[in-house]
Amino acid sequence: GFGYNPLTQLTSVKLPKYDFNGTTENNAYVKSALLSSKNLSLATLDLSAVTEIGNKVVVNVLKALTSVTLNPNGVVICDNAFNGLSKLTTINNLDKATSIGKAAFKGTKIGVHDFWTNKYTVTLNNAITAIPADAFSGNIQMTNFVATGVKTIADGAFSGCTNLSSID
Repeated sequence: GFGYNPLTQLTSVKLPKYDFNGTTENNAYVKSALLSSKNLSLATLDLSAVTEIGNKVVVNVLKALTSVTLNPNGVVICDNAFNGLSKLTTINNLDKATSIGKAAFKGTKIGVHDFWTNKYTVTLNNAITAIPADAFSGNIQMTNFVATGVKTIADGAFSGCTNLSSID
């Protein structure tokens, strides 16, 4: 390297159709560029063309991330995908996700804010039938959780969600 990475100046990125777990040369280049940017200060990340978000791919370098847009046609969110992103408050199209992994949103502060009630709601797709362990643990901002298709909730899925007052 040259000691300077222009990616460190970015505050917003929209990725093209991309599989974070893919092996094509372009996929490897984008993944490598993101993961090698130790001081990346992205606040927003548009993943609307991405169909799968792999384990810890986003977490390792995007500590400043506050907003993510997911694929409106469905996306698989793997284990730990956003784990530890304590500044993350907005995930657009989360209700379109088709599955979520363990600790996928652990330590985030996601939730759609209703200014009239001052509540922060997380809503999942009806196709999601299980909430895995630690999926939302540590989310101190979420007050309401809506997931009408859920049949099972694993231990610790909501541990540390101190403001959570309703699960529908």
